[in-house]
Amino acid sequence: MSVLEISYIAQIEYLQGLPEVVIKIKPIKGVKAFTNAIKNSVRIKSDKAVAYVTFYENIDRNLIGASANSAIEDTFIFNYGIVLSKKIIKKAVVRNRIKRLIRESLRKLTQEFGENLIVIKTMVISWHRNPLHPNLIKLDEVLSEMRFLFNKILSNNMRYN
Repeated sequence: MSVLEISYIAQIEYLQGLPEVVIKIKPIKGVKAFTNAIKNSVRIKSDKAVAYVTFYENIDRNLIGASANSAIEDTFIFNYGIVLSKKIIKKAVVRNRIKRLIRESLRKLTQEFGENLIVIKTMVISWHRNPLHPNLIKLDEVLSEMRFLFNKILSNNMRYN
């Protein structure tokens, strides 16, 4: 075996020994929850959306799975909210489509970013662009916008901690 193969096998064995982090996605419900999430947050902008994010304080990544039985999965709750203005996006069909696409992109991105998202407590997404037709907005467009926001959020969080 070459040195590369041995290091690859060692990495796989190390990763198999680590506990799995589970991130549950829950929607924010209620006016108070939305106002608290927006009021106590950091605002991060992109071309088509704004994200209001609150972070958990003092998350120690080394303590993940440091229980008596390290095979127990650690669960973190990621709360999200979606705000779409009726003034900007007139048709309910378009607003609902954008909400569905944002929810789907959140599901995909939590799988993609995984353990890096444990620092986010709540995230409220506000979409600011109106497409000309409901079919003109695609998942790829929303996914790229949300990926940009997540990268910006995580790099912003690293500066504060």
